Amino acid sequence: MNATTTRTFASLKPRQQAFVRFLHEQGVTHHLIKREDLQIHSVAYGLGSPPAWIVRDETRRTQRAYYEIPEIVDYMNSATGTA
Repeated sequence: MNATTTRTFASLKPRQQAFVRFLHEQGVTHHLIKREDLQIHSVAYGLGSPPAWIVRDETRRTQRAYYEIPEIVDYMNSATGTA
């Protein structure tokens, strides 16, 4: 299931939004992220492991070891004023 069209930055909880902002600040600019990279960013953010709201949501898994976080792109678009 591809939920890219229904997931927006505004629909996230404040702590989830903060994590998405952090990912963007770290240079993540696409909606797919490799589990290894997600782990690195999570530790840098102060988490012991990637957030459950990402890795335990089966609809975010696009292929082995890749997760879809369309909220990053939505955040970038809202920050720049593009659609």
